[in-house]
Amino acid sequence: MAGEWKAIFALSTFTQTAAGFGDAQGSSSSGSGGSGGGCFIAGTMITMADGSFKAVETVDIGDEVAVGGKVFATGKFLIDNLYEYKGVQVSGTHMVKEDGKWTRVENSKHGVSLGDDDAIVYVFGNENRRIIIEGIEFTDYFELSEQQELANHGEQFFSNWQDHDRQIHDKNVNILNA
Repeated sequence: MAGEWKAIFALSTFTQTAAGFGDAQGSSSSGSGGSGGGCFIAGTMITMADGSFKAVETVDIGDEVAVGGKVFATGKFLIDNLYEYKGVQVSGTHMVKEDGKWTRVENSKHGVSLGDDDAIVYVFGNENRRIIIEGIEFTDYFELSEQQELANHGEQFFSNWQDHDRQIHDKNVNILNA
């Protein structure tokens, strides 16, 4: 599965809100299909809203992360495209803000592939869809369709990501009901 993620959705390894992998209003990106956005290896220190740091694997629902706000979902994935980005080990499909623009780590001038061995990465979603690690701005968990919307619309995406999620959710419901 080169460059794709494999979800570990056992109840003991994936946590979701009552509304699903989305926000408290019921928006959800979990059903949009395609490859996921991946995340970070255990031990990666996330900047919290109060300026403290917390290892990504210990970030929990309800925590407040810097810039990103309240965490609404957590989980972990098995990936085979681990990269290093300025000292941060992250999946290659993850989005990072570089030179004022959003790009996937694997397409970044600073992204260095660490091979295709399987690695477990930790993921979470938060209300403002952003994470700060070592002063670098990353997105939270993004489906590839959301990554494309961010690439197409830039910063404007952050003000309307829930509308995009609802459109994807509605499309999936229509497909299932066809």
